[in-house]
Amino acid sequence: MITKELWRRLAFVKRATGVIFLLLGDDKQLPPVEDEAIDDYFNHSAVKYLCNNNRNILTVMKRFNIELKEILNDVENIDINRFPVKGVFATPINIAYTHKTRKVVNKKWNDKLKPNNSLYIPVIEDDKKYGQDMYLYSGCPMIARMNDNKNGMYMNNETFEVVDYDDDVVYLITERPNDVGELDVHSLEVAIDSIQKLFYLNYCTTIHKTQGTTIKDAFTIWDWNHMSKKAKYTALSRGTCPENISIVGKYEEDDNNDNKIREKLNAYLQTDKEKGFDNDLTVEKVKTLIQKQNGECNICNCDLKIDYAPNDRQQFSVDRIDSRQGHVYSNIQVLCWGCNSAKGNRF
Repeated sequence: MITKELWRRLAFVKRATGVIFLLLGDDKQLPPVEDEAIDDYFNHSAVKYLCNNNRNILTVMKRFNIELKEILNDVENIDINRFPVKGVFATPINIAYTHKTRKVVNKKWNDKLKPNNSLYIPVIEDDKKYGQDMYLYSGCPMIARMNDNKNGMYMNNETFEVVDYDDDVVYLITERPNDVGELDVHSLEVAIDSIQKLFYLNYCTTIHKTQGTTIKDAFTIWDWNHMSKKAKYTALSRGTCPENISIVGKYEEDDNNDNKIREKLNAYLQTDKEKGFDNDLTVEKVKTLIQKQNGECNICNCDLKIDYAPNDRQQFSVDRIDSRQGHVYSNIQVLCWGCNSAKGNRF
């Protein structure tokens, strides 16, 4: 956030000292987040004053190759089929347009990669719009939510990696340039009860937080169809070459849930065929029944999970009430996997 007060102070410094500012930016990217709307950021009177009305435009691009540069010249007319997705959640590095998608992708990867001994830190109750439950482990990526204005131990959008934790503290590391430009390891200790307030998971981050970042590995861009021209340019220009980039036009969580249900129904259908049982289940029938059960297991009343991690005992499971019949709508209830396992009727 660049506030009017900060611009006022910079202008005061110039008037008092005569120093000339050199401001760096790319007018094709998203402008800095301000506390008021500014249509033409680069031609704003404060920017011109600080730079003595001088503006230099760099013509040599060193972040990305020629092929990606040519694509960026017409970013609004990109055919996203040129950037195929190699699986619904194929890359552990992701950029999203909305916080909703950011949280969904973070959860997918956190559930996928967390070991059994991971440290669970629940979301702060009044921060559910932006925060989310975390499972921390060695190697878990994190990104700072704010500046440490007192000690400078972390900066807004600075990325870290978890290296260890104990009963009270999470230990993080990152790399920072020293006085001669070489990278040094920077270590940070954060109290467990402060992690949620200070950091996000960083398998996926929003476009604004990626500005200034170069991504040399494969990554996925989400919510493309929702983006403005500058948002598209900013997201795509984080990469170095087209072959490392996948683009999802619009992520529909319902579609992903339908696929999860469909996978199980296919397994049930195969089992019923082998046993000569009838089967009339559809995705819509199962979703309707889950809704009738208020999203709860019909035995223990726990919240059913349609999107679940492997071996999650709260994952939904379609149970045959009478095991002598197949999976027909009049003979099923939706249970959590734990309760269905206990009944001995798992398929």
